[in-house]
Amino acid sequence: MKNDLKGIWLVFLMIILVGCNIENNAEPNLILKGYILEVNQGRLLIAEDITKEEFDKIRDMTIKEIQDIEEKMIMLTYVSFTNVETFNVGDFVKVTVDGGINHSYPGQAGAKKIEIVE
Repeated sequence: MKNDLKGIWLVFLMIILVGCNIENNAEPNLILKGYILEVNQGRLLIAEDITKEEFDKIRDMTIKEIQDIEEKMIMLTYVSFTNVETFNVGDFVKVTVDGGINHSYPGQAGAKKIEIVE
């Protein structure tokens, strides 16, 4: 009888530990911040982690021209989202990514939420 109770407690303890481990490994929301370079067909092209001056320099460049800039690697990400027509080129946005990012160049991601940052 004692061995049966020990076995039950051991199984119970293992279930709790596994459950806590799964909870702790949950991915936090990934946040991107940057300027919108393009609004097109359900997605936005975001230039991440750049200053307003850097945005002004690249705003009319092609992706290839941006990729060839030697001073700084500028990360570009296409973000899919509903109602992209409410955003404009030049808006500085904070994007909560839905899932991960495909790290092609430009990267690709879906968005849970997009906020314009003043």
